[in-house]
Amino acid sequence: KHSYFGRTNTHNDWPKALLALCKENKFKHVLEFGSGDGSLGVELIKQAKKENIQLIWHGIEINKNLRQQTKTDFKNEGLKQSLGKVAASGKDIAIDEPCLVVFSYSLDSVPPEIFINTKTIPP
Repeated sequence: KHSYFGRTNTHNDWPKALLALCKENKFKHVLEFGSGDGSLGVELIKQAKKENIQLIWHGIEINKNLRQQTKTDFKNEGLKQSLGKVAASGKDIAIDEPCLVVFSYSLDSVPPEIFINTKTIPP
């Protein structure tokens, strides 16, 4: 049981791992499918700012109220410049370079040890 009322805890558990993937692959954009209220995006961008990394977050969310909440939260956190497009469909978002695509709802069931491994594997 938790108090997230239908949303997952990804906004607390995944920002550092996602940022590590972005740094490793030199991604400047993150596209989250099923972004809900954008809380993962907010926390990811906060983490990126702490590490002085330029990152733009985009969200695909079918719920109009959650899309608006995302925009409001990014603005209230002073992160509006790091918010890309928030849309109901992927066809409404055009990113012209490689980016990290995240299905955040599925992250809730993936242990961090499997998702990101920071050890170097010998050749």
